Amino acid sequence: MLWILDYWGNFHPVIRIILNFCSASVIIEQEAKEKNLGKGGTMEKTLWITGLGETMRQDFLKEAAQYPYGKALFLVPNLYFRNLVRRYGVIKTSTIDALPREILRLNGRENERMLVSRDTQARIASEAIEYLAGKDLLPYFKSLADKKGFRDSVVQLLTELETCHVTGEEFKNAVLSWNREAKRGGEKDKEIALILSAYEALMNERQLCDLNGLYDKALDVLQDSEAIITWEKLYFSEFNELTGLQMALVKALGKRVSISFGLFYDESRPDLSEATRKLEEDLLGDGYEKKLAPKKMSRPEDLAYFADTFPKGRDDAVAARHIYLGEASSVDSEIKMVLTDVKKKLKSGVAPHEILLLVRNLNDYQGLGRYMEEYGLLSTLADVTDLAGQPLPLFLTKLWEAALVRDDTAPLLALMKTTLMQELFHVDRASVSRLVEESYIESPSFLLERICHLTGVLDLMPLFEGLQTPKNCTQWRDYIDERLTEWDLVRTFGRLHQEGKVTLSEVKIMAQSQDFVRAFFDRLEALFEAVGSKNLPIGLGDILSYWKEALIGTAVTLTPGHEEGIRIMEASDIQGVPYPYVYILGVRDGLFPAISRESWLYSDEERTELAALDIPLSTSVRRLARDRFFFASAVSLAEKEVHLSWFADDEGGASYYIERLRHFFMPHALPFETYHTDVHDCYSETQMVRYLMEAETLGEKEAAYLANHIDPEIPQRALKEKKRFAIKSLYNGYLGPQEETLHLSASQLDGFLTCPFMHLFTHIWKLEVKEAKTAFPTPDVVGNLIHLTLSRFMGHHLGEPLFTKELDTLWQELEREYQTTYAEMEQKGDIPRSRYSDHIRKSYEAWLKRWLRMEVDYEEKSSTGLTACAVEKAFGRKGAAWPPYDLTVDGKKVYLSGQIDRIDRSESGYLIMDYKTGGRPTTTRMDEGKAVQLPIYIKVLERNLGLIPQQIFGAIYGDIRTGRRVGGIWSSLGKAAKEAPKSVRGKDMEDVLKISEDAIAAAVRRMRSGDFAAEPYHGKCPDYCPARDICRIKDNQNHEMMNDEEDANG
Repeated sequence: MLWILDYWGNFHPVIRIILNFCSASVIIEQEAKEKNLGKGGTMEKTLWITGLGETMRQDFLKEAAQYPYGKALFLVPNLYFRNLVRRYGVIKTSTIDALPREILRLNGRENERMLVSRDTQARIASEAIEYLAGKDLLPYFKSLADKKGFRDSVVQLLTELETCHVTGEEFKNAVLSWNREAKRGGEKDKEIALILSAYEALMNERQLCDLNGLYDKALDVLQDSEAIITWEKLYFSEFNELTGLQMALVKALGKRVSISFGLFYDESRPDLSEATRKLEEDLLGDGYEKKLAPKKMSRPEDLAYFADTFPKGRDDAVAARHIYLGEASSVDSEIKMVLTDVKKKLKSGVAPHEILLLVRNLNDYQGLGRYMEEYGLLSTLADVTDLAGQPLPLFLTKLWEAALVRDDTAPLLALMKTTLMQELFHVDRASVSRLVEESYIESPSFLLERICHLTGVLDLMPLFEGLQTPKNCTQWRDYIDERLTEWDLVRTFGRLHQEGKVTLSEVKIMAQSQDFVRAFFDRLEALFEAVGSKNLPIGLGDILSYWKEALIGTAVTLTPGHEEGIRIMEASDIQGVPYPYVYILGVRDGLFPAISRESWLYSDEERTELAALDIPLSTSVRRLARDRFFFASAVSLAEKEVHLSWFADDEGGASYYIERLRHFFMPHALPFETYHTDVHDCYSETQMVRYLMEAETLGEKEAAYLANHIDPEIPQRALKEKKRFAIKSLYNGYLGPQEETLHLSASQLDGFLTCPFMHLFTHIWKLEVKEAKTAFPTPDVVGNLIHLTLSRFMGHHLGEPLFTKELDTLWQELEREYQTTYAEMEQKGDIPRSRYSDHIRKSYEAWLKRWLRMEVDYEEKSSTGLTACAVEKAFGRKGAAWPPYDLTVDGKKVYLSGQIDRIDRSESGYLIMDYKTGGRPTTTRMDEGKAVQLPIYIKVLERNLGLIPQQIFGAIYGDIRTGRRVGGIWSSLGKAAKEAPKSVRGKDMEDVLKISEDAIAAAVRRMRSGDFAAEPYHGKCPDYCPARDICRIKDNQNHEMMNDEEDANG
């Protein structure tokens, strides 16, 4: 193979890398690295060691102000500190990642290479992987090479390696010297090194560089003793770590200018100092003079004790008088708890700028901004919303999906439901919904045929044609720009705002959305130009893929933050900035510390071994150490009080940091409070209104408050709302006494016990839900299909054991009955005809085949010789052989009807079977008297055959999907005869029959009283309810409060 590679090596840079790699794998030369001491004298380099929560920032600023402007440069880790330092106005300030570009600018080399985005990096890395995989040079990753997840992981690793200042050549030499066996990952190491080298080759060939490349170029500039550096001194403040590249740059600058560095480190607290240990070692190793910074913060005894000794502690632990803990039952409750306390502080005279709110990750507390507004609080946090769900991005996503997928109606229907279909094409969405409900829509072309008469629908056709035509990135940009100009959406939304149909915020979001769309195609053009594919045709599928990726995590700003408001930040972004009052939210398992998962590409164990080879990749242990430092640093910012809170539920509770704090201070020094709502301790107008509207009575002052703040009619409306949900309210399902004699089916009784309002909707009001037709039959049709098929089949074998016949013969008979029944129901229109018909028919056929196999097995193993003796045995119905099952409740008769799917018999007793194609009642539900169908069947069997309970084994469910017999209720006879499943649990049949009799009587009394108020079983609505759209339960505040309380208590 080498001669082929040698030949192609003259033409492709990746091949040249492969040749170098192959050569290096034969002989590895160890090169000694000489330390460059620099020229031009020794620079002053000082490392100031600060206490936890302390800073050298003020001292550095005073000293820096003595230099002429531009001669001192203040370096900070993020934009927050840059803005903080810039308030002084006389000191040049920069983030460290802006430093390489400035060095290149000073030396006239900033335009040598094009700086690429993360998207471009990913594209080039994918190109390198694709090329190598195509040459069969990635056998280890062969099955993953075309997977996006793998490519994303490789890009992340490449970025991490470059950040650590590890080149492809260095990684290659390291992994070769590691010399792992193939089974331990040796092949993986070589292929990762090959990918990294190929990626670097492509970047160099195209004269591109990423941020890490800028650092390399800046380092290259600094090798020249004549390089222009305008600064005399650099100040580094608020850093806790530097990447390998950043450290290399700091070392190079330290040979040319003086540097002062502020850093927390305490060798007596190794657990806490682990986060800053490497930086301290690197700086001291580079010749920095170590000095201890004086303490400046004034804290109460307990907060000072924490800052000085946590997590180690001392024997003379102190009481925690200024640390407060709070637990809530949800994120929302925790936010309310914290903001209630914040409002109290403000009311007592504390200024907003004295309060700091911290979380580990703002994404975990997205409702914080909304609640700040509800509580009337200004904050530095901007109010943002997800871009993907806004009208224009959503419309484009659905439009492109509909144009791309030609054989599925779902994308086209989703497009029709978007807001902009009505605004741009004047499509009546209600009319589309009605047409879809009336018939099953098999294909997009059929849907278009059905709705083409609607205004604007035909205008979609040329748009689809334009989108389906491949274009290069420039043509795509121009095409979309033309459409946006043609649609003129900002003007349209401006008109709608004047008409009062949209808010001003929605107009602003539309403008931002248009800017995002145009910027997306500009970036796409830059990406393809960077990788040399600007003129390559791109299909709509690729455009959609890039588009969806660009939308992930993208938000639009509704209102900017207020600098004069309460500051809200992530704990990792701030240190050394004291605040009198600090609130840390989310001190909960999995949030703070954050869950730290190992990389699947290189585990923590492998990364530890690589670190010994000078490849310092991050580990999950390292990330936990950083979280520990962020927590301690955050607590140490407090000058007067610190409040720690979390929410607890079934999935977790307080972080182990809380437990460490409890052991850190004096015993029992840190009890925590739990959040509860209280009208007398309410600081949110929205909540106050809710409290007052739910109050039984209102005083004159409270009624006036509601009238002034909400609506003059509010008190009357609130009174009406209470009346609606009174015990006897028509609105809530109370019809008044019912005089008619009750005739009920067994299944109707079960439905009533599931929820009375659902029974009212279905069987008294006799309402039906209009739903869109689909290719699949409805659940009741499927049930009828299976029941009728099995009834016909078993009707030929009453009294005959199935296991005595050939299984193939039985299946041929069952299959004939199924095909006949299916054809009949399809002919009647119960089962829709569609291109999925064969698949649907075969699916139910597979159920029956499985059922037959299991059924034969059950009969053969029956200890008493049970066989079917009756099927579809109806009672109380027209033409039924058995009369209604009547019972007397409070002196009045009730008549029950139904149909028993199957009755089995042996010499020892009887067994009832009820077929189920969907869900079935649980044993617990039957034990509680909330599912009475099977108990009614047993009582019917007893009465009509003159049996006693001792002659009935029980009743069981036949799960047609699996073929198994499950659940049910069983007598002691059935259990003793071993006819009951081994896993059966629950009460004996005799007990369940008595409980069911009482439950039926109670249900009858409630029906007679006319009480059909929504009251689902165990307070939980079923997965499907036909009455869901008109159900009162969602309006019933009392019911919601009950559920909230249940949720809070798990």
